[in-house]
Amino acid sequence: MARVEVLTDRLVETLSADFATAAKVLWRALDSSSFTSWMTLPCGYYVARAGINQPEPASPLLAPLVQ
Repeated sequence: MARVEVLTDRLVETLSADFATAAKVLWRALDSSSFTSWMTLPCGYYVARAGINQPEPASPLLAPLVQ
C-alpha cells in the first residue's frame, strides 16, 4: 500500500489542480482496455483525496475505479 500512496502523490503532483479537469483525464483513461487491475487503485485513492470536497464529480468517477 505504500507504493499506492507514492503513486497517488505523483498523481496529485501531475494532474491539474482543478479537480474537474483532472477527472476528465481519468474518465478518458477508463475508456482504455489496458487501464485495469492495479492501475486503477492509485487513481481511486487520488479521487478520494483530491475530490473530497467535490462529491458531484468525484463520486461517479470513484465507482468504476474501485470495481
